[in-house]
Amino acid sequence: MIDQSNHPFSTWASNLFGGGAVAASLMGYLPGAAAVVASGVAILWYSIQIYESRTVQRWVVLRRAKKIARMKAAVIMLEAQNAAPLPGPETGGAAQH
Repeated sequence: MIDQSNHPFSTWASNLFGGGAVAASLMGYLPGAAAVVASGVAILWYSIQIYESRTVQRWVVLRRAKKIARMKAAVIMLEAQNAAPLPGPETGGAAQH
């Protein structure tokens, strides 16, 4: 049995409309302009559904987590560079003016 609590009626209706629009345009039942519009809407709808899927969202979250980890590592390295003492007379370096 399909769990319909995760798929509201609007999702089912949109999938049916999108599939029907693509099929009707391929079989030549729709005029040219209507076929282009219907197919465009169907492609947009399916693209949104794919992007919002669990798999793609998991990829997005992992990519963001890796990016944040790289940024944190860069901040730590920059803080370590800034915390290093500057060469001065007490360390044997040239005097600062």
